[in-house]
Amino acid sequence: MSHGGPNAVGSRTPSEFAHQALSEIHDMIGYWDLRERCCYANSAFRLWFGKSPEDMLGLTLEDLLGPLYATTSPQIQDALRGIPQQFEIQLPRPDGTPSYCIASFYPDLSQDRGDTPVQGFTAHIVDVTRLKLLEMDLRRTCAEAEHHATHDFLTGLPNRVQLNQRILAAIQSAEAHETIIGVALIDLDEFKLLNDTYGHAVGDFVLQEIAKRMTKSIRTSDSITRIGGDEFLLLATDLVTVDSLHWILNHLRKVLCKPIECNEITLTPSLSCGVATFPHHGTTPAELMRNADQALYDAKKRGRSRLAFSRANRSDEPTAGNAHG
Repeated sequence: MSHGGPNAVGSRTPSEFAHQALSEIHDMIGYWDLRERCCYANSAFRLWFGKSPEDMLGLTLEDLLGPLYATTSPQIQDALRGIPQQFEIQLPRPDGTPSYCIASFYPDLSQDRGDTPVQGFTAHIVDVTRLKLLEMDLRRTCAEAEHHATHDFLTGLPNRVQLNQRILAAIQSAEAHETIIGVALIDLDEFKLLNDTYGHAVGDFVLQEIAKRMTKSIRTSDSITRIGGDEFLLLATDLVTVDSLHWILNHLRKVLCKPIECNEITLTPSLSCGVATFPHHGTTPAELMRNADQALYDAKKRGRSRLAFSRANRSDEPTAGNAHG
């Protein structure tokens, strides 16, 4: 009994099997000639564009893609010049929702067809929406994890994890531009008493409100860090004189010390501030932090609502730098 020729399987030839396979897969596969007219398309185009393989024949890429043609035209032209293409493209699904696809264009480099080596190209479009969404979720999760690792959970302000790097970068910029930076430690006065009197919920609300006011009041070149508890740090950069730092701090204190309304309670915060400047009080993050902390200690000793500059002179410092207000 005959079982067919060597190139036949059952009653079908390998080319028939290939045609059936191309018709059944969900990837879009088509062939376009030099005039960008479709010479072949599998059944997947019906799912995406509502067109049967017969409808696709003779259809130009511009007619098929519509507004998307302009964005893919460079890849189409390169493919027709014999350069293989692979790129991401967003295609609308039949219900209008966007999908993410990888499109590959394979030039038809048939050398035995006259003077034109490129006869057209085969297009293979794969839907990778699920993988793309997983990638986007992973990136979002990584970004959120990094944010949580470097920001305070209560106020949303940066925490001290990257503080040394930020101060060091500010020092390097100040050295390059011959400017001044200020490191100001800001501590709320009698915050423990507030917590003990009204409870931690009110205390947390006050810290959040203080953080919001700080964020709105500082310059875009400056930054606020929550060091911990009721202590914050202002990093002021690109200062020309120490007097400008005085103005920034006094303005910030006025904003922060306005009354806060919480649960029908009116609270009027007060704060103490210790300041160290580069290059007058230190040339490293550790020196500046240590001297600002000592200045804050001095301010606390002198009473509530004090602003004290470090007295650890490293060079000729403007007299304003030693002021206590």
